[in-house]
Amino acid sequence: MMVVEGEYMGILDFDSAKDAAILKTIQERCSTHKLRWTNHILLRLFQRGISIDDVTYVLETGEIIEHYPEDYPHPSYLIFGVTVKNAWLHVVCGIGIDVLHLITAYYPDPERWETDGKTRKEKSQ
Repeated sequence: MMVVEGEYMGILDFDSAKDAAILKTIQERCSTHKLRWTNHILLRLFQRGISIDDVTYVLETGEIIEHYPEDYPHPSYLIFGVTVKNAWLHVVCGIGIDVLHLITAYYPDPERWETDGKTRKEKSQ
């Protein structure tokens, strides 16, 4: 089989494929209600005025912007998404064996995040 340079580059983008598989797992757990809401996230949602619907919508439609593979007890991910009311929201979740552990959610702080809401600002020294 002859491969034209660049023709199959999308297939070789393993990070994108891996993120797509992770997102698919997150979306499936969300749509089948296999969610474990920690006390921490529920407290933060109440304190920050974030609805459960906003969290689930972002999980179903968002994108992974950071990976925390060493988190214990499950690898976790920072998901960026836009709520139904067009607000940016970050959700941190961990993928367990059979459930999605919801850890925290917050509106990105412009002091800490670039104008795209996805990139952390460099810490000043």
